Amino acid sequence: MNRNRLYWMLLIVLIGTGCYKDKGNYDYVPVNEIEILGIDENTRYDLWLGENFMMPEPEIVFKDTTKAHTDLSYRWRLDKNVISTEKVLDVMVALKPNTFQGWGDFTVKDERTGISYLKKFRVSILAPFDMGWVWLTENEGRTELNMYPFSGKNVLQNVYANINGMDLSRETWGLAEHFSQAGGSWQYAFLVVGENAVEINKSNLTNEAWVKEEFVGGLCPADLQIATCGFIRNYSCIVTQDGRLYVRYAPGGYLYEGRYPSVPFRGDYKLLPMAVNNMPPAYNILLFYDELQERYMYLYKGELRGFDELKDAGGQFQVTGMGKVPVFMKSVAQQENTSTFYVILRDKAGHYYEQIFDFTLAGDQATLKTVSENSFPMALTEKACFTIQYKQKNLYIGQDKQLYGYEIGSGNPPQAYDLDFGDGEIVALEKFFWTGELGVMVQKSDKHDFYWLTEEHSVNKTVTDIPGKVKTLVFKVGPYASFYSYY
Repeated sequence: MNRNRLYWMLLIVLIGTGCYKDKGNYDYVPVNEIEILGIDENTRYDLWLGENFMMPEPEIVFKDTTKAHTDLSYRWRLDKNVISTEKVLDVMVALKPNTFQGWGDFTVKDERTGISYLKKFRVSILAPFDMGWVWLTENEGRTELNMYPFSGKNVLQNVYANINGMDLSRETWGLAEHFSQAGGSWQYAFLVVGENAVEINKSNLTNEAWVKEEFVGGLCPADLQIATCGFIRNYSCIVTQDGRLYVRYAPGGYLYEGRYPSVPFRGDYKLLPMAVNNMPPAYNILLFYDELQERYMYLYKGELRGFDELKDAGGQFQVTGMGKVPVFMKSVAQQENTSTFYVILRDKAGHYYEQIFDFTLAGDQATLKTVSENSFPMALTEKACFTIQYKQKNLYIGQDKQLYGYEIGSGNPPQAYDLDFGDGEIVALEKFFWTGELGVMVQKSDKHDFYWLTEEHSVNKTVTDIPGKVKTLVFKVGPYASFYSYY
């Protein structure tokens, strides 16, 4: 009985409370609402990796203008990571390729009320690394990898360190292209060669492996210094600074996949740091030059063999004991299993020559045809640099401040192009073989200039006063390429 009475009393109290009207006079203060203009959530903003990320300057509007003030703070985020606390965004973003999903936000905080206002935006992460000129420099005691992207806007200075968060070894002297086969295409990587060689993914320039750490399971000669590398269909190899060859069977693999033999290829030879592929590398030709016997050599099933072991169908010059050393060698044509090579050589007296020869490797059969050897029709110096476009006959020569063009094998004097490269000397050239555009490096003391020339030899773009001394220049053709698409 008492329990029921208690329930009824509680019900009456609750009903009375619900019907009570608060007749008090409360003064509600409206919040200073803020609107963010200038950033469109439906617009995709481009972030080029390796370049400063810039957004339109946001406009901060108080809906009640009488409450407007400047006691505000700002925050920009990408993938919830704060990248700036300034109102105007112009900052280098330390993101690795393929690590960000594409959303960002801008927040304004009213410090008087503690209330924050957020505007989201969509970002397209663009890695300008597919194509472009890549070069090594020595700058303030560091070795830096730089790039001018074919699709980008600026020189990406020290791009390897910015992407990977580490510096390259100071004792680094060159770049070598490396290939691996994936389906019908050939994927690319770089080998930065030096005291501590590193394999770099050519798609996004990320570190793939430190070669010496991977070498024979980490057990390699302490004084091993890699000078260059080579890859053909079934074999990977490296040439050391002392001219020895390490080779392993690795069909379709990157340089660092698997393990090398613990000893170099045995024999009486000393190779120049020059491993020259035919184009495309699918034809399995890889050439070297032996300083001891002054002869060309080729890799056959993991073994070095000399041109002097072959019958020469041309008989235009001797292929051993030449008394000359190559300073430039390139594959310039391909017809089925036959590659045509062009070589510039210097003899002990400082005279220069050009050679052209055809080399064929079909199955187990290797054949040679020497085509021509002539004195080079221009006085060259040891500082001269060269490049040639695949499937073209025009050789480009950089010497002192002058750029020349020469039709190989013609014997005609090279043509001097009417171009002004300013102060300094041309130290490196490299062609983009698909379009014929040319990159020219001009060294000026401890700085250098980059010139991008069109196929018609006019200046397309110029970047001046880039820090550092140029060591080497190559053209990067992308994460993969089908050679069959252009020849």
